[in-house]
Amino acid sequence: MMIESGTAPDASTAGYLIRALCRDGEPTVAYHVLRDVSRKRIIPDVVSITQLISAFSKCGNFGRVSEILHLMIASGSQPDLFTYQEIINALCDGAGRTAMVDEAFRIFNDLKLKGYACDVVTYTTMIDGLCKSGRMEEALLLWSEMVANGIQPNNYTYNAIINGYCKSGNIDHARKLYDEMFSKGFKESTVSSNIMLAGLCLHGRLADAINLFAEMPNKGIHRDVITYNTLIQCLCKEGKTSDAIELYSSMLATSIRPSISTYTPLIMVLCEEGRMTDATELIKILEAQGLEPLVCTNDFIISGFCRVGNAEKGMAWLSRMLQSNLKPRAETMDRLVECLCSLGQVDCALQVVKKMFDISYILGSSVCHLLISKLCGVDSYQVCELLDEIVLVES
Repeated sequence: MMIESGTAPDASTAGYLIRALCRDGEPTVAYHVLRDVSRKRIIPDVVSITQLISAFSKCGNFGRVSEILHLMIASGSQPDLFTYQEIINALCDGAGRTAMVDEAFRIFNDLKLKGYACDVVTYTTMIDGLCKSGRMEEALLLWSEMVANGIQPNNYTYNAIINGYCKSGNIDHARKLYDEMFSKGFKESTVSSNIMLAGLCLHGRLADAINLFAEMPNKGIHRDVITYNTLIQCLCKEGKTSDAIELYSSMLATSIRPSISTYTPLIMVLCEEGRMTDATELIKILEAQGLEPLVCTNDFIISGFCRVGNAEKGMAWLSRMLQSNLKPRAETMDRLVECLCSLGQVDCALQVVKKMFDISYILGSSVCHLLISKLCGVDSYQVCELLDEIVLVES
């Protein structure tokens, strides 16, 4: 490199190098380039530094983001609004953590105090983060502030608030805002329809959700995999298994490829109904498509086999899981032990208990009592041995 040879690149070359490294997924190397050239009082353009900040923001390395900002300001180069938007957006994307949104809100308010003219993108990003965190009151105050400042909400702003209303349980307000959005000339889209559909499904408004789903093609709105998955999950939750399978079949007739989120609720409800042939057939289909079942899906299968009294297949599925280094839930293994005991297969039940201890699980008390009662009629030595092992594990 030029720097290693003692030849300092100019600001333009350094900026190009930083942008190229960021595109190649090497932000740490790009950061060292920035550090090296800044020591020689060479400061790349704001666009290049913003790209580097964006790269670290997306991977959640906000400590490094702070360092770059301080370096930038100390060199006399002021971050622009877009730079701060990247940081606020990344912080809000981590909206599961309140501290992240608090920091985004602090930066947003600092921007206003420093005289930055926050635009609709900045407001929308912050509103979205607040909505995702369930802070609807603050989001609505920000909406009012934005409008009072002469900034009109766009379709993304509407979608953010609608999504917030849906998640907070205020579905009627969400529907009202949804209708208002289109009365103001915004076009219905797949994204806006999916948000409203998810809200209706979340709060048990299945009939309304089905109507919205049916209206989409009539309005020229494309359904995507999220649209289908949302309604399939709702149908399964409401016990409409036949309708869910019918919807899945109609999905296959389109160009939309099912995802793991399509199959998981279907397999769960089939297992709950004891339809194990259909459930395992879906497992084969998804695996043939290169998809990997979730760990919980395997739990559903084992519990399903126990439900229909087929402990042998439950045992086989457990072995398959463990061979794949997958860890079933303790409750699933308890259920298998219970099923084996009820079928009088105590030796097999003990094998499952041994596997439980191998992965540091503790046998549930009710299952433990059931197993010991079965063993009492078989072999007192086995009872003592099992009790010793249970005491050892629990201690």
